[in-house]
Amino acid sequence: AVVSTQSTGGSGMRYDPLPLGIRFCKLVSANTPPSRIVYKSWILILTFFVYMSYHMNKKSLSVVKTTLLGNSTESPGWPPFNTSTHPDGKQLLGYLDTAFLGSYAVAIFFCGQIADHVSLRYFLSTGMIATCITMILMGMANFWNIHSLAYFISMQVWLQT
Repeated sequence: AVVSTQSTGGSGMRYDPLPLGIRFCKLVSANTPPSRIVYKSWILILTFFVYMSYHMNKKSLSVVKTTLLGNSTESPGWPPFNTSTHPDGKQLLGYLDTAFLGSYAVAIFFCGQIADHVSLRYFLSTGMIATCITMILMGMANFWNIHSLAYFISMQVWLQT
């Protein structure tokens, strides 16, 4: 974060090295300085929810598979995955799974190398934001009326991984 200073020279701005979580802990406990236990508890809770969100994002395709396939008149499915008009809909969903898991297996090696050399909080924040954008774009396929298998594969491979 950038904080203004009262100095007369330079740009008048300096970098605040405290992470947002630490600043939040200090803000919540304004009367007394937060203890080490408060910091550790905050880190544990935040880490748990971030990784839970990552895991839920990876499982989103598994959750919507039955809706995409459509197996009744009430739920006609979503082309090109619906089995009523496309008999190979399950196979196309298998392609999506394969594309995601294959690219994930390759990318996790490179992401691990990158994570070793950059600030972990920026790396995880960037990954979480990219994952959220992917989920939004995949959900917008319904509103934008996108029925392209290539669109869904590109979302799975390039952004989700």
